[in-house]
Amino acid sequence: MNNHTTSRSTDSIRSGVTGTARKFPQGRDGFTLVELMVAGLLLGAVMLVTIPTMHRIALEHRAAVKRQIALEEASNMMERFTTRPWNEIDDKTAKTVTISDSTRRQLPDVKSTVTVHSSPKPDAKRITLTLTWTGRFARAHAPVRLTAWVYRNKHRP
Repeated sequence: MNNHTTSRSTDSIRSGVTGTARKFPQGRDGFTLVELMVAGLLLGAVMLVTIPTMHRIALEHRAAVKRQIALEEASNMMERFTTRPWNEIDDKTAKTVTISDSTRRQLPDVKSTVTVHSSPKPDAKRITLTLTWTGRFARAHAPVRLTAWVYRNKHRP
C-alpha cells in the first residue's frame, strides 16, 4: 500500500487540480515574440510595395476608361459629321459638331477640334477630328485623333 500511496501523491503533484497527470511536450508550442516581429516586418514590407502598385493600377485603369469614352465619342461625332450631305461638309459646319452631354459629364474639360481639308481631287475631303482633355492635376492626356476620307458619289446628295 505504501507504493500505491506514493504513486498517488506524485500524480496529484503533477496533475494539479484535475487529478490527472499532464505531459509536457518535448518541443515548443506557439511563436516567440521575435518570430511575430519578423512576420510583422515582412507583412509591412509586402504592404509597402503592394499599396502603391495597386494605386498606380487604379489610376491607369481610370485613364484607360476615360480614353475609351473619348474614343467612342470621337467615333460617334465623326459618324454624325460624315453622314451629312456633301455640300455641308466644310470648316463652317465642322464647328457645329458638338460633344454629347454624357461625355461632358464624364470628361468635364473635353474639347473637340474638327478640320476639313480639301484634297487635290475635287471629289474627296479629309476630315480630322481631335478630342483633348486634361486629367488629374491638370495634366493633359494624349489626344484621341480620328481621320476619315469622304468621297462624292452619285448616291450622296
